[in-house]
Amino acid sequence: MELLGLRFPAYESSGQQKPPPELPPDQPQEEPPSEEPLGIPPSGPPETTPEPPPELPYDEPVEMPEDNPPEV
Repeated sequence: MELLGLRFPAYESSGQQKPPPELPPDQPQEEPPSEEPLGIPPSGPPETTPEPPPELPYDEPVEMPEDNPPEV
């Protein structure tokens, strides 16, 4: 337990349970990353191709955004 005392001195002394500083502030553990990216995910382009919005039918040629080029 010496490591916990040295790394998190306020973790044991104070009654408030704070999240360990190892977690980056960009990804709070309170809100897990949503599986469905809303627009542009913070981690970069998603591994799977995002589904086109229902407003733009796939059959008709539509103006695709630059970040999502049509598959050739």
